[in-house]
Amino acid sequence: MCPAWVERRASRAVGARVERKYSFRAANPVRVFSQNGRLDRGSGEAERVPRGGTAGFSPAALRNALDRHNLTIEDFADEIGISRQAVSSWLTGVTTPSPTSLTRAARTLELTPADLTPGVSANLYVSDLRVRAGLTQTATAERLGIAQSALSEIERGRRQPDPNVVASMVNLYSVDEESIVEAWERTVADRERQRAARRSARRGGS
Repeated sequence: MCPAWVERRASRAVGARVERKYSFRAANPVRVFSQNGRLDRGSGEAERVPRGGTAGFSPAALRNALDRHNLTIEDFADEIGISRQAVSSWLTGVTTPSPTSLTRAARTLELTPADLTPGVSANLYVSDLRVRAGLTQTATAERLGIAQSALSEIERGRRQPDPNVVASMVNLYSVDEESIVEAWERTVADRERQRAARRSARRGGS
C-alpha cells in the first residue's frame, strides 16, 4: 500500500484547480537556479537546472575537496576521465558536471554527490534525486521502463508519475516514497510559479 498516494478526482495545486489522480500536500518554497547552478533571486524566469548539468553545484565545495586531497586540476581530471578545461569550467562556475561526472568526482574525492551540490539540499526536485544517484535521464528511463520523453515530462512537473514508477524510483534513487512525492510537488509548484511570472510579464508588456 502507498498511503501518500490517495486517489481522488481533483485537487488544488498552486492556486489553480487541476485534474489529478492522487492527492499531494502543498509543496515547500522553491529555489530557482540560473544556468550555472547559482541561486537566481530575480524574476524566476531562468532555467533552474542547466541542460546537461547539475543544479546547486558548488565550485567552492569542489575546490576545498581538491585542496584536502592535494589534487591538481590536471590530476583530478585524469582521475575522472575528463579534460582539464572541463574541471576549470566547473571551478569558475561557467558549467556544471553531468550526473555521471558528478558521481565520479564525488567518488574520487571520497564524498557523496550531495556534498558537491549543497545548493539544493533542502529543496530537492525530481531531477535532483536522479542526479544524486549518478544517473542520466536516458539510463533512468530505460531502468524505469518508460520513455525518456515521459521521464522528462515528470521531471518538468508536466506529468504525474504513477505508483509503479514511484516504487521503481524508490529503489533506483535509494530514497523513500515521501521524498519522491515531495520532490514532485516542489517541481509542480516551481513550474506553476514560472508560468505565473510569464503571464504577469506578458500582461505588463501589453
